[in-house]
Parts: sequence; C-alpha cells; structure tokens
Amino acid sequence: MSETRPASGAGNPRPRFAKSDDGTSFQGPPREQRIIRVGALCEDRDVARTTRQATPGDMIRSLALIVIPLVVIAILFTNTPDDHPVREVDWKPVLATGRKETPFEVLAPTNLPEGWRATRGAWGPLGQPHLNGEASPRNLWQIGFLSPDDVFVDLNQGDARPRELVDQQSREGTPDGNSAIAGQSWQRLVSPDGRTKSLVLHGPTATTVVSADLPYPALEAYVATLSSSG
Repeated sequence: MSETRPASGAGNPRPRFAKSDDGTSFQGPPREQRIIRVGALCEDRDVARTTRQATPGDMIRSLALIVIPLVVIAILFTNTPDDHPVREVDWKPVLATGRKETPFEVLAPTNLPEGWRATRGAWGPLGQPHLNGEASPRNLWQIGFLSPDDVFVDLNQGDARPRELVDQQSREGTPDGNSAIAGQSWQRLVSPDGRTKSLVLHGPTATTVVSADLPYPALEAYVATLSSSG
C-alpha cells in the first residue's frame, strides 16, 4: 500500500515531537502558527518585533526642546541695565524757558544727591503741541529723574483741568492721608494696585503732582528738595 504524505508548505505545519517519561519519542499535535495580515504584509508573532531607529531629525527636535528654554532664561538673566544705557537730558535750559513764560511758579529739584539722573524735561504752553503731538490743555511743566536705584520720579505741574492731571499722573489714585512738607499739606494718593504713590499740592495758580513707585517717606524727601528758584 502506498502512502501519500502531504507536501510541506505554509498550509501544513511541521509535526512537533516530544519525549515521554521513559525516553520514547512521540509526535505531538502541530503547533499553531498565528499569522496576522496587515495590508499586503504578514507578521508572525513568533518573530521578535523591531523598533524604529531614531533619526537625526528626531535628535534635533529633542535637543531644540531642551536648548531653546535655556537660551531664553539666559537672555532674561543677562539683560542688565548696561545693555540699555540711560539717556540723560539737559533740563535746565527748558526750565529757564518755562519760568519765563509760565503764569505760575515752576518747581524743580535742587541739591539732589549724587546718582540722580534727569531723563525728561518739558515745557508745554497752553494750546501748543506737546509730547503726544496734541495741543496742550494747560500750561504744563514736566520733569523726571531716575533715582540711584533706577526708580523714576515724575513731577507734573499744570494750571487747568486739575482733576484730569491728577488722575493721569497718579494712575487713578485714591486718597491715602496727607504729608506735611515745609509747612505745606500735600495730599497722598495710592494707585489701585498699591504700587504707585503720589503727593499732590493744590495751589492757587497750579496743581503739582509728584509720583513714583516708592514709599511716601522717599517721595517726601524728594519733594523737600523742590524750589521755584535756583
């Protein structure tokens, strides 16, 4: 009797042999192959899977995520005041002109300690174009100094629309008491966020506002240097 054996191939898995406890071999059931078809490809789960190798582009993107924040932090911490030098102005000629033309007594600091730098000095007659190019609603004198600690102290004097002037320069400040300086009572104002303090003097011919992000004692010391002469 002839015996026909099935041809070997993908459809006929090879028999699997095993040994019994007495050492004899016997044929076990064929091992089932699990084949998953994905499109035109097949994957045998008995074969170890391979992972995609990182490309140079992946490495560059990963480095960028690390390096860019470090660069930003370095710029922020190395951006010192020396990178933006203070532009000082010669304010005394402007002061002299203002005192000749203004109808009120113009105040300016005298005998400031070393380290104070003038960064603004402007005189704007009523109706004339001023800092923003618009006609000034008042005779307006402005002078600003940087303290040795780089805090800007602003002085503004005007003879019209005092409420508007005070609100602008004090950042909508609200009353916060009074300061007695050289025999005069200056009103204290504090901005809504508590940062900016202002001292206001309502005189017979002009309103004076001195503002800075400083405590009141520092502002009072600055106001004590103000004079209408010298």
